Amino acid sequence: MENSKWGVDGSQGAGHGLIDLLEKADIPGDDTRVFGEFVAAEKPESAQGPLGAKTRKWLGCNLEKAAVGTWNIGIAVATDMVKEAALRHYGLK
Repeated sequence: MENSKWGVDGSQGAGHGLIDLLEKADIPGDDTRVFGEFVAAEKPESAQGPLGAKTRKWLGCNLEKAAVGTWNIGIAVATDMVKEAALRHYGLK
């Protein structure tokens, strides 16, 4: 991942920063808004697997968008970006 993509406030509890972070990675606003709501509502399971059940389900449903090019990033990058955003939001990184 390029560090330049993380040049926004992705710090702990910064919901707007979380959304900005993913939008800068070319994930559309509607998708990032829903992701942000789920992350804000759930607690992290661990630093290795910080996504809660709703957020994991959201990711599984939305990775197809990365695969078919709706999102302008690939599946592996999308997965890493979402995990990184959650880790930062929860203060685990």
